[in-house]
Amino acid sequence: MLRFIHIILFISFVGTTYANLELDELTQRYRAGDTDQKLQLSHKIYFILESYDIDSCYYYISDLQDIGIQESREDVLALSNYFFGHYLMRKSLFNEALTKYESAIKYYEYANNDTLLSEVTNSIGNNYFLQGEMLKAEKYYLQAISIAEKTNDDRFILIPYPNLARVYMNQGRLEEAEKLLDDYITYYTSVGKLKQLANSISLKGQLYLNKNQPQKAIAYFEQSLEYNLSLGSFRQIANGFTNMAIASFYTEEIDKAEQYFRLAMSYREQDEADFFLAEAYYNMGDFFIETQIYDSAAHYYKKSLDVSLQSNNMIGEIDAYRGLSEVSSKQGDLKQQVHYLELLIQAKDRQNKQRIEQELSVLRASFDAFARETAYFSAIREEELRAKSGGLQGAKEYWIWLLAGAIFSLAGIIIYQRSRRAV
Repeated sequence: MLRFIHIILFISFVGTTYANLELDELTQRYRAGDTDQKLQLSHKIYFILESYDIDSCYYYISDLQDIGIQESREDVLALSNYFFGHYLMRKSLFNEALTKYESAIKYYEYANNDTLLSEVTNSIGNNYFLQGEMLKAEKYYLQAISIAEKTNDDRFILIPYPNLARVYMNQGRLEEAEKLLDDYITYYTSVGKLKQLANSISLKGQLYLNKNQPQKAIAYFEQSLEYNLSLGSFRQIANGFTNMAIASFYTEEIDKAEQYFRLAMSYREQDEADFFLAEAYYNMGDFFIETQIYDSAAHYYKKSLDVSLQSNNMIGEIDAYRGLSEVSSKQGDLKQQVHYLELLIQAKDRQNKQRIEQELSVLRASFDAFARETAYFSAIREEELRAKSGGLQGAKEYWIWLLAGAIFSLAGIIIYQRSRRAV
């Protein structure tokens, strides 16, 4: 099994050029819009922006919370918590993410908003999937589908299908996974949504790799690549060529595999996203180390390292040092191998320190957001209690005056009766 088979084969849902133009337009509309418009626009903005720079999403999380508190809009607060859950999940803070998701779910259950209730439930499934808890992930994906069925809208019902298919693929339940993907593909073929088709057909190709049927996998990857080319997204096209390269390596078509890896690298260079470019160079290094062309492997690992260092990409830096140490080992250069292993250890130490600092920063932000929301709801409860207390006090005074009136009336009757008897 090739070392680079583990590469995640997710395909971006949004074309690069189109996404940038759309994002600019949506951002302008968000800034000029009222609260209801911001509520609608933020959903689109968040999930375009998060594929490029997840940290930029925090602005919208914070802004929505501010609006929700200032205007007493629990629907806005719920959406902020949903986004925050996704943000925390991307940071691998899974328990914190679940807390935010559960807060959002409470509101969507109360408001009978099945669309967003299903979407958040699907995200909880993703949370467990990323932690490797497949049974819990399956439970929440099935629950998300069940909730979405109340909407009678296939757009929402089908959202968890590819995610559940991945669970079944992980569990070896390939026929069940294929049925889900076929239903998904059939619907999006009927409505002509190329982005969804490219993603799901690529996943079906991965399924056939799992079935050890690389020729069928290649056919699906080719079909997915056609859709990616139609969409014009450099990132999606690069993913498609990477899939084709891996499948070709499976079938021992080495020349084709190299060609596809080079095409993927070319599109990564045009995309100008440093993280993915470093990955493309690393893939080329992996290819050459597998084909025992060690000078070329070292060349591309060094290119991956250079890009990673320039962009402060700790993951890419560590991978590149690991690759270079392996090349040195294959070439019998013990001194170079030790050198790269020392750099690898230093990079890992820096990564651990950076991760701890980032996690603490995110956790502080999460705590602050929780404290503000708690203070907001506490103020509401106090106001409700004061109103209720005022009502009880008014009722008490009413009954006291009523009782006093009754006593005076009774006293008047007694005095009147006595005065008549005296006469």
